Amino acid sequence: MWKNERIGVASPSFVTTPIDKMFEMVSNDFRIWEITSEYKHYLPDIEKEIMRIAPSYNLNLQVHAPFADVNIASLNDSILQASVVSVEKVIESCRKIGIGIVTIHPGFYSPMSFVDSEGAKKRNIQSLVRLGRYAKERSVRLALENMPAIQWVILESAEDLRNALESAEIGMCFDLGHANTTKRIEDMIRLKDKFVNVHVHDNFGEKDVHLPVGIGNAPISKTISELKGYKGNYILEVRNFSDALESKRAFEKILSEI
Repeated sequence: MWKNERIGVASPSFVTTPIDKMFEMVSNDFRIWEITSEYKHYLPDIEKEIMRIAPSYNLNLQVHAPFADVNIASLNDSILQASVVSVEKVIESCRKIGIGIVTIHPGFYSPMSFVDSEGAKKRNIQSLVRLGRYAKERSVRLALENMPAIQWVILESAEDLRNALESAEIGMCFDLGHANTTKRIEDMIRLKDKFVNVHVHDNFGEKDVHLPVGIGNAPISKTISELKGYKGNYILEVRNFSDALESKRAFEKILSEI
């Protein structure tokens, strides 16, 4: 049972549903919810509502920082500053609410990065260091997520990720589905001493489609069995709530056999 209590859910599709209705829906089937802090669920806008609602539900909360319009490696100073401040505001809201883990995406190469790709890399690290320090001062743990196989990713290799994690003194969110698209699952597992969060979803090794567990070819059972010593949560990142329930059933079976 203790393993099942570590299974949570997250989905960008949830952000269109009022936060009180999502609390009710998620709590019926999960003990952990990773709130995607975007759109109607942008944490600074609803922190008071969450503090009012949360005590009525037996839910442990995590947060995924904004990513849709954010680039912490931007060569544009105003965009860079706005991106970092947007994440900082979420971290501060987590401090107020009492949420201990925030997953963040690294920056990415913009169309202008061809002018100075090394400058974009440098800005990415500088932003992570700033955010890591900001989070630590507020007793919030940052988890930097490995990205899928897309051409504008900055931190692509496990070595680059480890260097970033150590420079910024932050943890890592291991995204199993993303690693399956880059064919680097084993490389990422070597960083398991840094894992503070794990995202689980399936695909066929090409596109990041966030299928329910068991639908694609990601070696989920094998990979989870190799994460000995990891004591954090497993967040099922899905397209919708129906997929969440399908993934939960499949993933519970995997955990029961490990």
